[in-house]
Amino acid sequence: MTIYTEEDYQKLKVILFLKDLGLSLKSIKEVLEEEKPDRILSLLIRQQKQILLTDLNQKKEQYRKLDLLEKQFPGAIYFEELSEDGLASLMNKKKS
Repeated sequence: MTIYTEEDYQKLKVILFLKDLGLSLKSIKEVLEEEKPDRILSLLIRQQKQILLTDLNQKKEQYRKLDLLEKQFPGAIYFEELSEDGLASLMNKKKS
């Protein structure tokens, strides 16, 4: 039977917290292996925030496009294998 120390438990909490924030296990390992992890952790946090901000902006743009599409075609319309060019063409015709 393995017995874990309080230090092991605290380390596990840090790992789970950082993993939940989206950091890779490799990055978390680097943080844990550092004697003074503050600097590398700060860098990783900034990088992760930038990644999340980029993802958020992409999702907002996708939402905006879906909202526009929904307004352009208020009825229940189903598209079968409509290419991006075909959709753009339909939207341009609608604007005219």
